[in-house]
Amino acid sequence: MSQESWDSRDESTEFDAVAEYPPVSRLAVLSLVLAIFASGAVFSPLLVCVAVAGALVAAAALWSIARAERPPLGRRAAVAALLLCVLFGAWGTTWRITRQQVLYAQAKEHADKWLQLVQAGRLQEAYQLHLNQDSRLAPGADLAEHFKNNRDSRREFESFFQREPLQRIVAAGAEGQVRFVRYEDQVDESYAGQKMDLLTLRYVLEAGPGGRPQTEVFLVQIGRSVAPGGDEARWELRSVETPK
Repeated sequence: MSQESWDSRDESTEFDAVAEYPPVSRLAVLSLVLAIFASGAVFSPLLVCVAVAGALVAAAALWSIARAERPPLGRRAAVAALLLCVLFGAWGTTWRITRQQVLYAQAKEHADKWLQLVQAGRLQEAYQLHLNQDSRLAPGADLAEHFKNNRDSRREFESFFQREPLQRIVAAGAEGQVRFVRYEDQVDESYAGQKMDLLTLRYVLEAGPGGRPQTEVFLVQIGRSVAPGGDEARWELRSVETPK
């Protein structure tokens, strides 16, 4: 047999092998790429959408592979991508919901204590908790003496408690009934590289003369931050406002 015949047979064999080699599913590859990015869903809520998209693409890849007359490669990759996307998506969502519930519970605890100080007439102590951690006086400091001698601090203190609805809460004192209604909102705020969780809680004040209490709804916004390199949460009462 001539050399030309052997070369022709070799080329034919190589062509048949290539022709028989199945293609790779593009959807399976795409789903695997999305699954890699979906691992960030634990840290960012936006990447939960990537996890959902990856799961849908993986499901589409498995469906197309199952229906193809000549099934392409990628079934294992699509299955792995589907499992990873579901895992990361569920993990990120569960962690975020759990964290939010813990933050709300802690915020309510601090807001309740703050309102109790206001109703008890301990306004100077309450005002300290309105300031950020670095602006507060040292524990054990004589607050009365400080506000007496510092005109700017005294003016800011008086101005803060003259605002509504705080003025009515102070006027009602211990006779007023403050009742928690619900958690309102949570947002993230970043300033100078420091992140703060801002939580808003809705309360109701019931107070009034002559046995006919008047009801007033107000919102308490409280912030939580963690100093860079630290692990202790710092809480501060940001504002008390009437809902718009």
